[in-house]
Amino acid sequence: IDTINKYVQKIFINMSNREINEYSKLIDSYINHNGSITRASEELFIHKNTLQYRLNKLKELTGFDPRNLRDMVVLYLAFTLYRLDFGK
Repeated sequence: IDTINKYVQKIFINMSNREINEYSKLIDSYINHNGSITRASEELFIHKNTLQYRLNKLKELTGFDPRNLRDMVVLYLAFTLYRLDFGK
């Protein structure tokens, strides 16, 4: 459990719990639509440019680019562990 907390804290060090929860929904939609900006933005009821802005912002906050497969794996694992640990 301590290792999980350290991992999650390291990835999300610059983010509030609210931001983590919001970006978690964004990443889930992005993954569920296989990286389609159009389909994910439609599901989230936001403009495509807003989704792209938020993906860029997530990269700024974490240092991991969700458009890069290796970075996405890191982010997906961190979001999953966060939800498991905090019951979100």
